[in-house]
Amino acid sequence: MILMKCRSKKVFLLAFNLVLIIPSEAQEQRRFQLLDSQFETPIIYAYVRIPSKKLVELTDKDGFFTLPKLENDSVFISHIAYKQKSTTYNLIKKKPFVYLEELPLKTNPIIISAKDTKKIVDNAIGKNYYSISPPQYLKCFRRDRILFRDTIAVEAFAEITVKVIHLFPPSQSGIILSYLNNIIVNTNPVFITKNLPPFDLPANYAPVNAFIVEPTKEQEKTVYYTKLEARDSLIIIAVKPRLDFKPNKEILVQNGEIAINKRTGKIIRIDTNLGPEMMEISRDENYRKKGINRYMYHYSLSMIFDQAGLVKKFSYDFRFSLFKNSPNDLWEIKSDFIISKLSAKPDFANTIGLLRKDSILVKMVSNCRPDFFDEVSKVFTINNSYFDN
Repeated sequence: MILMKCRSKKVFLLAFNLVLIIPSEAQEQRRFQLLDSQFETPIIYAYVRIPSKKLVELTDKDGFFTLPKLENDSVFISHIAYKQKSTTYNLIKKKPFVYLEELPLKTNPIIISAKDTKKIVDNAIGKNYYSISPPQYLKCFRRDRILFRDTIAVEAFAEITVKVIHLFPPSQSGIILSYLNNIIVNTNPVFITKNLPPFDLPANYAPVNAFIVEPTKEQEKTVYYTKLEARDSLIIIAVKPRLDFKPNKEILVQNGEIAINKRTGKIIRIDTNLGPEMMEISRDENYRKKGINRYMYHYSLSMIFDQAGLVKKFSYDFRFSLFKNSPNDLWEIKSDFIISKLSAKPDFANTIGLLRKDSILVKMVSNCRPDFFDEVSKVFTINNSYFDN
């Protein structure tokens, strides 16, 4: 769930859901589409789990997901509003479509008040935040990409060591020092780098304590809050637009969820998404700020936390047209972070140096050790057990 103020730079993250978005780069993959069994409409943001391979996939905005070639492995598909499906790869590989049945009304998530929601979420935020104790050191593998019409214009793979000096209160950032160890930058010769749209996330950015900001009382009137205790012992808080919701110049709302571990009370999954309909106001000339040249069509942000409350996987994706409202000419900017905690103070002697606040990875000169490409490829491979550590 995102609540976004269009007339300011503030973005309010309200409630989301744990998703493991791992790039599908394995060979011999099959593509499937998950559909509602009654209406045959796509089911977005459902989880597809292959326990034997430690693999978790997420259906995209059109209900599609991909799986590598498997044997007769068990496949579990779940969504907050549908019955869980237990099947095998051999059964689903015969057809491109997989169907889920909607949950009966009596077992659907119950509507709860904004006050109750805030109490649960605030408690979870506090438990995550206070479990992070600076100073600490993190290793961050990062992938940045800029695409135009689904074609990669430039991409950067980097290894960054982060020193966390001080954390600000929940939902804020903190004081960190980021040291670039290795970087690979690939530019498509068709594109001229200087003409690429600017990248929003600086190279020294690390989402250490990116939690949730509460909505205003006025914003609370535009959404329903629901709660569900899932089979995997998670309390899932979901936020959905009210049926009578109408976007205005101040706020945009879209579905979102936050998953909380019942045993520890900590946030473990966050997912937010803004689609074209909910971002329509950002393309309305009556409400556009002078000088803004982006017409927004999509914005999503996903986070996974480890048991200590630290962000482990962070994905950021938004799409827009430049200078004019053109849905067929969309740019896409994507960032993926894989973060782990270092047990000891690292040696900074061999680093390229401290990253400046305005550094942009895709604009840097390529410089890395010979084996870095193999290492970063393993980190961003779908079957890597790193995500289950």
